[in-house]
Amino acid sequence: MLEVLAGALFAVVVAASSMAAALQRKEAAAGCNGLDVTASAQATVKAYADAAAKLKGKALEVEGKFLAVCNAMNADLMLDTSKTTAAEACAVLKTRVDAAAAKGVTVTVSIEASCSADVHAEASCEGDCTSRPAAT
Repeated sequence: MLEVLAGALFAVVVAASSMAAALQRKEAAAGCNGLDVTASAQATVKAYADAAAKLKGKALEVEGKFLAVCNAMNADLMLDTSKTTAAEACAVLKTRVDAAAAKGVTVTVSIEASCSADVHAEASCEGDCTSRPAAT
């Protein structure tokens, strides 16, 4: 159980790091500033670039939280807290968890998640997308 949890945590951190790195293209959002958003195809490209930029920000935020949590747990376990990326910090923790699991230590972990959707933002976005005239 602990081994699976440690592996899953590590996979989430690596995925978040990869997502953040993949989205670090400032040109994506900046390159769409000259688009004619009254044309449906160009509006779609602009909306995609805007969404990608927001996703990048959220991915970096999540990575920062994982970095803080892993380094805090590393500090509690008197491990290396000098790592500056979530992947590195959580790898230190994963190594310790794997070593403990190999010695037969078991741990029960409970994770609570709270996700919500902003229906007003969704309605606004959908209204904005459907109110644009079609490209001719």
